[in-house]
Amino acid sequence: MTVAILGLGSRGLQVYAPIVAQNGETMELTAVADLMEDKVEEAKKRYHLKEENCFHSAEELLAADRLADVMFICTQDRDHVKHAVAAIEKGYHLLLEKPVAVDIKGCLTVLDLARKYRKHVVVCHVLRYTPFYNTIQKLIQEGHIGEVVTIQAMEQVGYWHHA
Repeated sequence: MTVAILGLGSRGLQVYAPIVAQNGETMELTAVADLMEDKVEEAKKRYHLKEENCFHSAEELLAADRLADVMFICTQDRDHVKHAVAAIEKGYHLLLEKPVAVDIKGCLTVLDLARKYRKHVVVCHVLRYTPFYNTIQKLIQEGHIGEVVTIQAMEQVGYWHHA
């Protein structure tokens, strides 16, 4: 499976790219895009990418011919829908960082296109399998908390998260 990554922030460059590399027998990173030149250069060197497959914006990569089977979209939340739409229309399956969109209209747009083009869209919930949540699940299953009727899990994200 070949992979292109849009957005080389903490998830794209520090989480997903190494996972692709660790699974080199079944996955190959073929293209990247980010607004920050140093991140693109780091990915190019670290993962031995071709110069012509390293882009300085998501839009540049999405304008190119399809370079992978799957696109990982790790851009800013407000850009997820426009990048997902372009990627699906280009023929990519998606691994899409949460949230899919900032409103229900955007979610439905991605859903409708995925169905129309018969593309998989996998939404990442990266905290789901962390030790913290595994411990909570174990405590609930063992009955230490009592009967759980509802759970509200909120990530208290600071202003710097979207900077």
